[in-house]
Amino acid sequence: MTLLVDMNLAPRLAQLLVQAGVEAVHWVQCGPGTAPDVDIMAYAHERGWIVVTHDLDFTAILAANGAVGPSVVQVRGLDVTPEALVGP
Repeated sequence: MTLLVDMNLAPRLAQLLVQAGVEAVHWVQCGPGTAPDVDIMAYAHERGWIVVTHDLDFTAILAANGAVGPSVVQVRGLDVTPEALVGP
């Protein structure tokens, strides 16, 4: 299971996840920072990866398309810094 961290979350989040033993990649390692959300979703779907995002658009894309994947972890909260999400 690989987590694909979206552009709206810091690259450091992917680094901390990897340090914690989780397979994770930040989108900047995969494609252009200006890529539309549908391209990021397609990239993750093709690889069987899970998108981690703070953006509401990803779940809306899934619902609008009736898609079965990729899975999306939607991070909600006031503090979405990598340290707050992964912990010390």
